[in-house]
Amino acid sequence: MAKVSGYSRQQIALHWAVVVLVGFQFVAHDGMEHAWRDGTTGLGAIAHVAVGLTVLVLMLVRLAIRLRRGAPPPPESDKSIFRIAADVTHWAFYALLMLIPLSGALAWFGGLEAPAEGHEVMGNLLLAVIALHAFAAVFHKHITGTRVLDRMVYPSD
Repeated sequence: MAKVSGYSRQQIALHWAVVVLVGFQFVAHDGMEHAWRDGTTGLGAIAHVAVGLTVLVLMLVRLAIRLRRGAPPPPESDKSIFRIAADVTHWAFYALLMLIPLSGALAWFGGLEAPAEGHEVMGNLLLAVIALHAFAAVFHKHITGTRVLDRMVYPSD
């Protein structure tokens, strides 16, 4: 796999589409909670399931592109601990953003409690990873002065 200097238009579009969809899931999850508790299926629950499955499909596409195309390396000036943290964070995103929809689907379609619990725990973990990721982007932009954030805004292709 050749080294790339930045993300492609496709990678950037998928990244921001998933950001919007995950944001929607966190804001509009009440309908699913009511449906799970009351056993009724409303528009909110249907939307949550549909958006969750969409996130899963988009993440599978993102993973395929990343494995085929690669990702830009961290800045040369980053200490090794930051490089490791970036790698762990990115792969945690891939894992969580596929496992959360899968556990939700198992819970919803299978009526299973354990995947529902895992879904909730992983959702909270995802919030922590998002916070770390956002902090790192701001840190790189305003403290280290590297242009890491620009790579997810301006395509290299």
